[in-house]
Amino acid sequence: MKPRLLTVACLVFLLFITGCEQVDPYKLHPPAWIWGEWGPSSDPSSGAYTFSETTVLFRVGVASVDLGELYRAGDMSVTETITDTVYAWWIPTETGYDGYRFEKVDANSINITIESNLGAIGPVPLQRL
Repeated sequence: MKPRLLTVACLVFLLFITGCEQVDPYKLHPPAWIWGEWGPSSDPSSGAYTFSETTVLFRVGVASVDLGELYRAGDMSVTETITDTVYAWWIPTETGYDGYRFEKVDANSINITIESNLGAIGPVPLQRL
């Protein structure tokens, strides 16, 4: 009887493990074409974005914020769009949504548009730094 109970317990455990989805600890997944630092060519200290495989950093002067970590810490839902020329994400807010859209112009230029249900700012050109 004990071997049968142990077998059943093992099967239940295996079903539990294989049935669980792996949780992605990252909220942002920038595509490889955008990895690196981007900012306005006229004054990069006025705001630059650094993209890596698992997050986006936004820096103004010496202050920076890890947007992926901010969304993860706030347990925010993030919806991404990833193509060969567009990287965008949106987060729900109490009044609708907020989002960022980066569109590839060429290998060294992108445009950023900050969007919400209230309207859009941009596009603003950014250069690879």
